[in-house]
Amino acid sequence: SDVSAIFGGICTADYYKKAMSYFRSEYTDSKFYIFTNDPEWARQNYTEEDCCIVDSNHEEQGYLDLYLMSFCKHHIIANSSFSWWGAWLGRNKEKQVIAPQRWTNSKEDNRIFCEGWIRI
Repeated sequence: SDVSAIFGGICTADYYKKAMSYFRSEYTDSKFYIFTNDPEWARQNYTEEDCCIVDSNHEEQGYLDLYLMSFCKHHIIANSSFSWWGAWLGRNKEKQVIAPQRWTNSKEDNRIFCEGWIRI
């Protein structure tokens, strides 16, 4: 599909593994709250004790997930506006945000990334 041609293959399993490794090395008490629209897949792929799949809200209540995201200390975002807003709304003044190296597979516009965000 056109959407996967534009956005696909950017936030790979390796991207998330590197991002999680970064936070695990920076903060020994890291806890990852994984917000996803595919909780079954996430449960099979993120089995570590420091991972918690957030699946209590359905798409109609997505605003509640956004609200919960705003309370996270730090963020690992996908190339999606939903996770971008979750990080941007984050209340922790010391938050660290990890973002993908590029947002799309087409012409890149780096204005989407906020100052200080870590791109891997």
